[in-house]
Formats: sequence, structure tokens, C-alpha cells
Amino acid sequence: MKDLEKVINLFSKNEVPFSLRKSKVYKAYKKCLKTSQPDFLMYQEDYPNLYHMLTCHFETGSPLQCGSINECLMTANIAKRFNFNMILQFGSNQHPGDAELIFQSEKYVLEFKEQSAKAGEFDLNIDEDGNLYPSDSLKANFPDLSTKVEGYNILDYIGKNIKIEGNYEKDVRRYMDINGIDFIVMPHRKKLFLIHNVENVFDFQGSEIRPVGRNPMEPVCLKYLQKIIGGEENISIPISHLTPKKKRGGFDVSRYSAGHIFFIRANDLSINEGIASFRRQDIKQSRPTISIHIKLKKDFIKQNI
Repeated sequence: MKDLEKVINLFSKNEVPFSLRKSKVYKAYKKCLKTSQPDFLMYQEDYPNLYHMLTCHFETGSPLQCGSINECLMTANIAKRFNFNMILQFGSNQHPGDAELIFQSEKYVLEFKEQSAKAGEFDLNIDEDGNLYPSDSLKANFPDLSTKVEGYNILDYIGKNIKIEGNYEKDVRRYMDINGIDFIVMPHRKKLFLIHNVENVFDFQGSEIRPVGRNPMEPVCLKYLQKIIGGEENISIPISHLTPKKKRGGFDVSRYSAGHIFFIRANDLSINEGIASFRRQDIKQSRPTISIHIKLKKDFIKQNI
């Protein structure tokens, strides 16, 4: 049977060393990309998971995100500090959480968060006029959060996000339950906090609605699209009317934004003498999202250091 309190007490009485920072690793990785020379052996002994991840990303050319570096560092530091030989890093969306800790024959699922992070980001629905409304899934699983969507039109917030104040403890708890997470792990200086009971722990400042989320969809706001692009099937406009965007963790332009909420993938667009040409059918719209942001409350930190 899981003993959550025993695991929490184990971490609360011990500091976890963080001699290696993610920013330093990321900077070194970018240098290797520029020189086309992998140089990750310095991490192989103390951070084998980090060494493996950097090598794989370098060989495949896939984008590297700072959050993934952070997960590797936290996993390795926990294992070194407490001599856990059975902490497993998942590194895949097929498993809940970021890592699994085996302590006294019981498995605990950990999700690593930075000092300010998201605890869930959810797609929203939108009508042709730009009005937002929650999906059935959001209303069923996160009822408090879903009420924050009503009354907003993304066309009134072109180029900016919408801050949503509130207490989202119930939603964070639900997020953990749905994803099978035993602990949210957050660092503060040399201490790791294992959070299971979320009451009076988090500050939710920064929670927001994003008119431009990560996932694409077919264009819905057709009147606005007509206004900024026109009605032709084959479109040619000055490239200066579009904004180049890089893929998360990448270095090359992966798409071009039009009117903030629409985009054309770089592979679907050609540029000749300053003119961008593409087909109307290749235009996509970014699906809006709503997200909960969490940060440890100052009072909680003071009480637990």
C-alpha cells in the first residue's frame, strides 16, 4: 500500500543538489548543433538519461525543449541523492507523469514542474464569429475552469492572451487524478517539494486563455480570414505580411503566421522575390486553449523550509 506521507517526509528532510542547470545544458547543445560535433560525454556518468536524450535529439535533428532537460536533471538528482536504483524516466506521452519512483516496493508517479509551470492546457471550441465556448470534455472534467471561457471573443484579443484569475485547486486535483499522478514535484533552490495535497499550495497567477494554441484546425473564422487574405484560391502576397515562426525547441522556420490566428506551414509556401505564394486550402487556424498556471505560494515555501 502506498505511503504518500512517508515519501513526502523523506524529501522534506533532505536537500537535492542541483550542480548542473538546464540553461547551461541547452547552451552547450546549441553549440554542438552549430559545430555539427556532438560533445555530450561529460554527462554520461552522472546524467546517463540526459546523455541519451541529447544524443538521440542530435542524431535525429528533432527539436529539444528546456522542459525535457529539466526532467532529466531532476530525475538523475533524485536518484543520486536518495540512492534510488529504480527511478524510471518515461519520456513518452504513452505513460502518465514524467517518471516513476519505486520506494519500498510501491510505485509513485511523478510529474516534474518548474517553479512556474502549466498544470494542464486544454483545447477550446470557437464559432465563425470568434466566440469561445468550452468542449464537452472540459465541462465534464474541469467544470470550474470551463466557466472562465464564457463571454470571450478571440477577435477582440488579437495578438494577446487573456488572463483569468481564480482558485483552481479543484481543477489541479482533477488533473492529477485523471493522469494518475501521485506527486507534482517542484524545485525551490536546493529543495524539492512533493505536492499531493494541493490545498493552499499554489498561486494561480498567470492562468490564461490563449487565442493561439498549439494544435491546428481548419479555418473557422472565415470572415476574418477573408479580410486579411482575400478570397482567391491561389494566393500571392508580400512575405512581409506574414510572420515567420520557429517550432518549439527548434531553430528553423516551420510556419508563417497570418493575422495571428492563421498560419501556413513552411513546406506549403514558396517565396520568390519577396512574394509568398500558397493555396487557400493549405491555410490552418490555431485552436485556442485555456491553461492553469501554478507557482508555489510564498507562505507555503516559508512554512516548509
